[in-house]
Amino acid sequence: MSLGSRGRAVRRGCLLAGIGVPGVLLAGMTLLVVRACDPQPPDVAADARSPAAMAARAAADARMDRVLAMAAIPGAEIRTVSVSDTCSTFATADSFPAKYFPTSCGLSVTRMYGFDGAIGPTMRAVDHGFRATGWTVPSVPRSVPGSEPSMAFQLAHWHVTSPAEDLTAVVYRSGPGAAAWVATVGWARAPEPLQRTCERPSGPGMVVIRYGCADLAGALRSVLAAHRYAMELTVTGGYYSARPSGE
Repeated sequence: MSLGSRGRAVRRGCLLAGIGVPGVLLAGMTLLVVRACDPQPPDVAADARSPAAMAARAAADARMDRVLAMAAIPGAEIRTVSVSDTCSTFATADSFPAKYFPTSCGLSVTRMYGFDGAIGPTMRAVDHGFRATGWTVPSVPRSVPGSEPSMAFQLAHWHVTSPAEDLTAVVYRSGPGAAAWVATVGWARAPEPLQRTCERPSGPGMVVIRYGCADLAGALRSVLAAHRYAMELTVTGGYYSARPSGE
């Protein structure tokens, strides 16, 4: 090869290298941008099986047992109609790029209690049980006027004297903000006219740990066929939040 040919070959090689280096850099930058704009969600299944989550789940089960025992009506027929224990994550919808929240887990249990006798003292006893253990009522119960502290007395008076047959509900909270546990207590003396169905929790980024649900309206009809009154109690609370990645 002549010196002239060799020089032209070297210049062509340098030119291709000059084109290739920016091309590789551009491809790398593009990949970084794509990854930044499409972040990967946390491994919810792995988080749900972690020792920290399992320990928190055991503590939540114990706390749930205490709440259910505290709210129990002496002599009542008890039916557990729903249990849901899930872990999940979700992405923000108002930011770019999107950001996934750390895995969080929550537990929910619904029980139905059938009982007879005077409803007023029973309602006051359940209300006292929640308040005496630090639960508060953040809102006025549906269909009950006023916002005085004696919620249970108002509920008993309203429910006994009103011809309405629907559930009267009181919502109690325990704990601050998003970490609060919530208990919804409903009272009834006739079956609900509307059918309520169970839907297994599902969705992207969700893992179901435990789930079981009966026909809620059917359970209420069955309880009231054998008893004068029914109390429906649903207790829901979060029990675990994984640390954000990088911490």
